[in-house]
Amino acid sequence: MLNVKYLSALIGLMATIALFAVFRSNADQKPVEESSCFYQNFKDGQWLPIENPDKPLRQYVAFGQPLSKEQLEALAKKQAAPEPTME
Repeated sequence: MLNVKYLSALIGLMATIALFAVFRSNADQKPVEESSCFYQNFKDGQWLPIENPDKPLRQYVAFGQPLSKEQLEALAKKQAAPEPTME
């Protein structure tokens, strides 16, 4: 069984590591102008670079992936507004 003193020290160490990781990740961010991203448009089944795109807004995306063909088709589909309900 773990001693309360050791358990308390372990929790303190874990909190310190987490705090360090948060401040370290914020310090490593580059301004948008220095980033190496480029913007593409999906047209005729392929991704084409966008010529002279607008200056990007700051975005915080984690674990992003390109959309699947089904997701692109669903986004392109015209959608009807839902029927209003009276409550």
